[in-house]
Amino acid sequence: MYSNFSYISKLKCLSTPYIESSNLKLRTMKKILGLIFISSLLIFGCKKQNTQVLKCDVHTEIKKKGHLIQYDFTAEAPNFIDTFAKYPQLQISRLINDPYVIGVHCHVYYEGLQILNEGYRLFKSKNTGETLIMDTITLDINIALTPTLPSKEAIRIAESVLDYQNACISYQLGIYDINGGKGMHVKDYKLVWKITPTGESSRRVILDAHTGKTYSKQTGIVE
Repeated sequence: MYSNFSYISKLKCLSTPYIESSNLKLRTMKKILGLIFISSLLIFGCKKQNTQVLKCDVHTEIKKKGHLIQYDFTAEAPNFIDTFAKYPQLQISRLINDPYVIGVHCHVYYEGLQILNEGYRLFKSKNTGETLIMDTITLDINIALTPTLPSKEAIRIAESVLDYQNACISYQLGIYDINGGKGMHVKDYKLVWKITPTGESSRRVILDAHTGKTYSKQTGIVE
């Protein structure tokens, strides 16, 4: 009887430190998990804060400049040089030069303002030497060329029409044929603001530089 009691007492004595040790380990583990959880929240919060995209308030005006592509046509198409001298309102925007043809795509300007939906294309065959002109150049536009709608107001209107995703904005005063793209048509030119994300052309709004009316909107999404 005594020996059994002694044995049980020894077991209790042995088990008590074990239980206390286990409880200590459990409490320690809970503290560690708690710290890990808090650290994760702090890290996630910092990352979320750092990834927030701030609206860019930089507005850049686009103005006419020289040819966007420089090329010496002296050897292959000297008549191109004559054309550009005669029509300084042309601005080379693209060059085609392959084994068969040399050619250019040009923007067309009027009184320093780009006609946004018109262009001029000029090609010369390297086999026959024949020159092909694809478009005509508008020489006279009877509209007032001073906007009454400020550029800041035009940008505000454009941002209400199209999501620019907080991008920096470029704006350009130009001329737009609102009947353009309708085949044979009577040209109806308007003074407009073109509002685009800086460095991008797939998203843009074109609106009247007097009334703010939207004439064209491109979201950049192919449907």
